Amino acid sequence: MAAPKAIGRRRALVRNYELAYIVRADLAEDAIQASVNSVTTLIEEQGGEVVRTALWGKRHLAYPIEKMREGYYAISAVRLEPGKVTEVDRGLKLNSNIFRHMIILHDASEAALGAVASSPPPDDLDSSDGDREGRRFNRDADQEDQADADSDPLDFDDQATQFEEE
Repeated sequence: MAAPKAIGRRRALVRNYELAYIVRADLAEDAIQASVNSVTTLIEEQGGEVVRTALWGKRHLAYPIEKMREGYYAISAVRLEPGKVTEVDRGLKLNSNIFRHMIILHDASEAALGAVASSPPPDDLDSSDGDREGRRFNRDADQEDQADADSDPLDFDDQATQFEEE
């Protein structure tokens, strides 16, 4: 029996990904930009395309990573073949200027993919003590409102008990 013939060349499947990475903040501004450009080059060498890159700037980390407390955040919308993701991941691990990265499969359309990378960065989670005090004040006010709501002013049984005690 003869081997089946290939009817046509299989077209490569390209998927949309979101790549988030953190560059060392102790680098000079031009070195940070060079690191971002090296990520773009890495993706293009693997046959991918960087649709858009959003630079979120220097941010305080939630906890120290490799003795660093700050990092320069960047988010890229990427189109890439699924088999090439591991090569991009390996290249990012070898880049000493990038100390954290994450590649996420993005199921949305290409237009939505570009919107992801162009979205503005979230507000800093670091807040001053005054802001925390404001949250405590609001929480206390909410608890007082709940206590007031729990005591129904039209509850005559409760009022009758008060008169009997006097």
